[in-house]
Amino acid sequence: MKRSLLGWILLGILSTAALCSGQTASTSLRGVVKDPSGALLPGAKVTLVDSAKGASFSGIANSAGSYTFAQIPPAKYTITVTAPGFGTQSKTAELLVNQPATIDFTLSVEASSVTVDVSAGLS
Repeated sequence: MKRSLLGWILLGILSTAALCSGQTASTSLRGVVKDPSGALLPGAKVTLVDSAKGASFSGIANSAGSYTFAQIPPAKYTITVTAPGFGTQSKTAELLVNQPATIDFTLSVEASSVTVDVSAGLS
């Protein structure tokens, strides 16, 4: 009887420990990418980098210009957004456990320069 009770107690402790270790902490991030006039920028690339752990995540803004990272580990991230024809913008944010964050971006228009060399030969 004593042995059986001890077995059940041990089983209960091990089961509880297994359940506790199976839980992981996570958070989420979302936002909208726009141009200076307020127009949405679909297709913008959004990259999150946790340099402390060497982890990175990337995604693309949808047709409404919004991006979502539904489950990511809490950490201090550098968030970088790029889009063709626009400058790159980065922000740093510390994302906390179970506290969803919203970080919006407004990208500036990137000036492009083209250099054309013209030379004429005399015949």
